[in-house]
This record gives sequence, structure tokens and C-alpha cells, in this order.
Amino acid sequence: MVFMIRIAQFSTPENGGIFGKAGDQLMDPAKAGDRTFWGEVDIIDWSDSWTVIYRPVRRDVAASIAYTMEAAARNPMVGYSQGTARLSFGQALAEAGGDAALIDTPCNSDCSAGIAGAIRNAGIMVNANMTTRTEDRELMQTGEFIKIETRNVLGEPDYYLKGDILWRSGHTGVCIDDGSEAYGPWMQITGNCHRRIGPAVTYRSIGILKPADKVRIMRGFSGLWVMLDKDGTIAWTSDKFLDEVGAGAVLVTGFTVWIREKPDKESKPMQLAYKGQVFVFTGKAAKDTRGVTWYQVQADDGDGWISSKYSEVKE
Repeated sequence: MVFMIRIAQFSTPENGGIFGKAGDQLMDPAKAGDRTFWGEVDIIDWSDSWTVIYRPVRRDVAASIAYTMEAAARNPMVGYSQGTARLSFGQALAEAGGDAALIDTPCNSDCSAGIAGAIRNAGIMVNANMTTRTEDRELMQTGEFIKIETRNVLGEPDYYLKGDILWRSGHTGVCIDDGSEAYGPWMQITGNCHRRIGPAVTYRSIGILKPADKVRIMRGFSGLWVMLDKDGTIAWTSDKFLDEVGAGAVLVTGFTVWIREKPDKESKPMQLAYKGQVFVFTGKAAKDTRGVTWYQVQADDGDGWISSKYSEVKE
């Protein structure tokens, strides 16, 4: 079964040997599609073999790691040959100004050292010679990753996020797509609470959430702690300070409704909204030429407008 998320990984070449040569990871056109197969840096479909996710706390870091790994997979100068080239992947990245697409000399890394290069390129200092055995310690001591071992999340590709670092015994890779159900509803914070890098008070706090703050919930987690996104930062907090439909939220009451670029039914549609969804209300409202009120909300691709005929503001 093919899933709609992809994994980039440094891996052995098709012949099964450790050593390869620059260029032998190029995509086989006969296998087609938007994937790089059977090379030294692959793009593969998700599988259920991963046992841990290390999720970057900062979404900009996650995006950088994902871009670097995908660019490496598409660059024939990047390989898995452990020492047969002058440069490691991390060194070649530095010489190319941090863009894996611009590497123009053969370079090599194994699965974990390759990911270490991508992480260091995103500004997080881990050991350049990180191995799968030391990966947990290396990543978690930075305070920049959340460790996920929840089986219902690991088993559902729809819950993965771009930039997630995936681990199983002896191997590691990076998710380069967002799962379709990774993000849940918008919620409002009802009391002062910490954002933490783990689901317990013993984990380090990375900031305080305050009443009326708006957060986006990550799907797949349940219990007394939930994972959330606040302004591009992922963290855990207690569920006792969350209200799904709080003040400053717009609840969709119509079954299927367009969020549009402007407060007018003829304006370009941006995103479909469905009954029961909640969006952050920016506080702006406007009337169209027919006298219908529209509310401005935070959509996935920026602020948009939804008609009051099919939504309501929850005070």
C-alpha cells in the first residue's frame, strides 16, 4: 500500500554493497513517479517499521531538515559510501553554502551522519559523526526535539509532520511531507500554563501560554497532555487549560463552506471549511454589497474570509 508521505534516507546502493560512486543513486526512469529509487540516498514511501519519531520543536528547523534531505536525494553527487570521497555530506553542505542542491563534488555519509549534517545545517549542533546508537542522546540533549513513541501516532502516516526524524534499530530517515491529519482544531488557552518538550511537569519548559492564546492541536495524542503548535513551535501542555471553542474563535455551521480571499462570494476561494471546524478569528469583520457580514479567520495559507451565513463567532 502506498501512502501520501515520503521518507528521505541515506542507504546502501542497489547492489547491496557499502561502497558506491557518485551518481549511482540516480532515479531509474523505468520506475517513474516522483521518487528516487534504489540509490544511496532514497526517497521511499512510508512504512510501519519506525519505532520512534524525533519531532523538531521549531517548524522552521523542521522545514530546513526536510528540504536538505530531499535535495540530497535528488543530487547525484551525494552518496552513501562511507569514506570513498574527499568530503562528508556535512562538509560538502558547508562548502555549498548550506544548500544540498548546489553540492557539485562527490560526498558521502551513512544514514545517521547524513541526518546529522542536515540538522547541523539547520543550526542545531549535534555530533557530526552521530550514529543510530547515539542518536537519541544527541538529539534529546539539544532540547530541540520532542520524542514520540506513541503507537497510534507511529502507526498512522497521516499524523506525521515534515521534518520528523524517524528511527528504528540500525537505521534513521526524515519525513519530507506533512500527513493529511497532522493538524487538528484550533483551541484557546484558558489559564497560564507551560509549554514543555515532554508530556510531564518534569520536562523542560520552553515558554508560557496565557489565557486567550490560540494554539493548533496535533492529532493522534490523547490523555492528560496534548501536543500543540503555537506560532510555529511544537510543545506539550496539560489538557486542563484548553477550550476548543473559545472567545475569538469562529465555528463553521455550514456543511461545506469556502474561505475566500476577500469578503465577497465572488472572491477567489482559498480553503474548504467543514461543519464543526474552528478557526482563529482575527477580530476583523466586513459587510459585502448584499449586507452579509464576513469574518476574517486564520486559514492554512493566510488570513481569509468566511460568511456569517455559514459560521458564528464564539464569544
